[in-house]
Amino acid sequence: MHSFFARTSFANPGLHVWREGTSIKLYLRPEAPPDPDGWVEFRCDLQADICCEPVKFMLFDFKADSSPGEYEK
Repeated sequence: MHSFFARTSFANPGLHVWREGTSIKLYLRPEAPPDPDGWVEFRCDLQADICCEPVKFMLFDFKADSSPGEYEK
């Protein structure tokens, strides 16, 4: 299991994680709501042993319908 820690001002943060050239494309929710300073933790299993492509990620704000909304700049 991998953990990603990020600081964000988004109210309903999510983390888009993907690996180019693979089918890995995740939209993660944090383990808990952001702390007062905006820090959140996301966890996922990336099975690093089966792929050598770099992991890419970007923060976004979930919309009310649970779809990805605004992405970080």
